[in-house]
Amino acid sequence: MTAANIKRGQTFRVEIPLTDEAGNAYPLTDYTIASEARYAVEGAARDFPLLTVLDTSTSDLAAGIIVLKATAAETNGWPVGEVLFDVFLTAPSGDVIPMPTYRIKVIERVTGYA
Repeated sequence: MTAANIKRGQTFRVEIPLTDEAGNAYPLTDYTIASEARYAVEGAARDFPLLTVLDTSTSDLAAGIIVLKATAAETNGWPVGEVLFDVFLTAPSGDVIPMPTYRIKVIERVTGYA
């Protein structure tokens, strides 16, 4: 996934293909998927306050493609700046598999829609 911009109050939806180190798709049947959006606070404290738990689903189990979503109401409360999210898979065996951390930039909207 490439870095993207979203506006506060916009529905956030992204599809991500998950692969292992060899580039093979994770067969997601019977895996549990979890993801959280966190604010990237500047400074040495490395504090990442939770913004929301992202809704997770799959769009193609065999290809390892997941969908992450947040509602417009949720992103309306996100601060302007960088938001980080990562994905954790829990295998049927109980093993937890972390995926890379993704970054998006939240920008202010100019209309009063949301």
